[in-house]
Amino acid sequence: MRARVISARVATIIKHNNKVVSIPRVINLTEKKFPVSETLKVADGKTLYKNDRWWSAVVALESFGRKQVCIYLWNKKGDEWKRRQKFVVTGQSNWEKLKAAVESLLPYLTGDPQFVIKEP
Repeated sequence: MRARVISARVATIIKHNNKVVSIPRVINLTEKKFPVSETLKVADGKTLYKNDRWWSAVVALESFGRKQVCIYLWNKKGDEWKRRQKFVVTGQSNWEKLKAAVESLLPYLTGDPQFVIKEP
């Protein structure tokens, strides 16, 4: 007689020879490293920050044939990570402009007296 799977949420519960047997789930081997869409092909990534509620990472991926480097921010709701923000870098020139803009504003973080806040 074959075993029949009844439930697979917290534990796999099977019925075999009219006996119910519970096999607890210890590890999910199919869990993805980064919680991105199934349609995206992840090449690599680096976690920047992660705690029990927030996760940010830089992920190199392919989306519809185009290579991208993305900065993600996810928030955990229940047992699932939900994407809150995604910033895409599409090329070297795009990255150089972004890097230059950020570096020009970094003196603000250190309180550099020569950094002047511009009025709108």
